[in-house]
Amino acid sequence: LIYWRWGKLATSPRLTSPVSREGAFLFNNVVFLGLMFATFWGTVFPILNELVTGQKITVGAPFFNRVNAPLGIGLLLLLAVGPVMSWGKASRRNFQRNLRDPLIVSVVTAIVVTIAGVRAPFAIFTWAFCVFATGTMGLEVVRGVRGRMQRKQESPIRALLNLIRANRRRYGGYIVHVGVVLLFIGITGNLFARETQVSMKPGDVTTFEGYRLELKEIRHRYQPNYSAQLALFDVEGRGRTIQMWPEKRQYVGPRGETSTEVAIWSSLFEDLYLIFVSEDPDTGTAIFRFHRNPLVMWIWIGGMVMIFGGIVAIRRKGEQAG
Repeated sequence: LIYWRWGKLATSPRLTSPVSREGAFLFNNVVFLGLMFATFWGTVFPILNELVTGQKITVGAPFFNRVNAPLGIGLLLLLAVGPVMSWGKASRRNFQRNLRDPLIVSVVTAIVVTIAGVRAPFAIFTWAFCVFATGTMGLEVVRGVRGRMQRKQESPIRALLNLIRANRRRYGGYIVHVGVVLLFIGITGNLFARETQVSMKPGDVTTFEGYRLELKEIRHRYQPNYSAQLALFDVEGRGRTIQMWPEKRQYVGPRGETSTEVAIWSSLFEDLYLIFVSEDPDTGTAIFRFHRNPLVMWIWIGGMVMIFGGIVAIRRKGEQAG
């Protein structure tokens, strides 16, 4: 595709100043290239190493976290400052004026979450920059809506909708940016994930991260291609009581593969996973792992918002709205 469109990809204008919207786009692309290369190398290097040396190595999550986390924070920072930069060269006065209030709010956010007990630097910086990015984009939208309300005498909602219709690429891009912000908020939830492993018999009760879990019974089910062990839990927490069924399957065949069907309770702020590890048939004792994963739903919501913003940005314009 690059070869096919090479003539159209060529550009004649030069970058006049790194402190400009063109500069923000350039640095943004550099960060994306860094993220792509780090992920590609961490994925491919074990394969290449095994081909060359014959030794198997693994590259786990710590490598990707150490490399991609700083790049991700840099991406959020560019997401915040890019929309308020001018084309060609940004005026220092306008640049400072546009960033002052969102920057103050982001600093206050960092102080508040630190006082609240958050000690993970990545989470503090991420949430502060998420507020920073949302603030700069919000100010741009508010200014556009106010200007249209004064010129066209429109209501706020109508002015907002017509503003998006008049410049789908710009405001569709802002919607995508909001999705990225939500995505990063969800990613930080992994820093506060908790897990434990317990041994239980039917009738036993345990607590985990504010949840009360009672193992009611363990059932066995037989299918043509696998046998399964199912555990019935009554789970009480967050003002609700539900039943959850983690399952362990043993498939028929020469390899006798096993798989785990995880029971998941999803909510806006956290997910609870119950995993059936094993059962001792002699004692009736089973081993379970419980995981609490905060903010997973925000990753899904962020992805859907990004898709919606992309559709808004690429959709063909209808009647020009003033």
